[in-house]
Amino acid sequence: MLHIKPFEPVEADIFPAPAARLEGDTRRAAERKRVYLKADAIAVELDAKADVINVSESGMTGETDARIIVGEHVEVSFSALHYVPATVRWIHGRRFGLKLLAPPPVIGAADEALTRDIRLFVGQTSRRAVVRNVSSSGLQIETDLPLHKDQQVLVKVLNGWSIMTRVAWVDGIRAGVSMVEPVDLISFEKTA
Repeated sequence: MLHIKPFEPVEADIFPAPAARLEGDTRRAAERKRVYLKADAIAVELDAKADVINVSESGMTGETDARIIVGEHVEVSFSALHYVPATVRWIHGRRFGLKLLAPPPVIGAADEALTRDIRLFVGQTSRRAVVRNVSSSGLQIETDLPLHKDQQVLVKVLNGWSIMTRVAWVDGIRAGVSMVEPVDLISFEKTA
């Protein structure tokens, strides 16, 4: 004979409000918006500061202490707002030359814009991804890229924005990533 135990009310809140959560609790704290955005994901293996010597629409010369390799694919970050794909063409000591695969956003800008927060990101070859939901603090992506907790991932939505993230959790091909620099949910609605 089958016995069914009746539901008993629980006195404590199973899912407390964000203010009541303990440090390290990873349950959702922000509203999510479901989306389906095709993207590329790049697992970042090297994040290095660079100084620009000169830049044009198709190339850039700079200096860095990082070890980069001729022929290697890099993403150049201009103030963490724009990510430009590039290929390393030459290296001489600390100096390097890049072939930019898209025009940089700094052409025609004042000289100080060229020297502010320029970073080189080196990662595995990009893999296709799908952004499944967005919030003001993170994204859920699907990709076959092998990811692990706390890894940096550059998410580049096709014909849209690029954003640096850090992996919060991984479950098979799905991963939750938090934004390194928070972006307003409205920004996503404009590109969706």
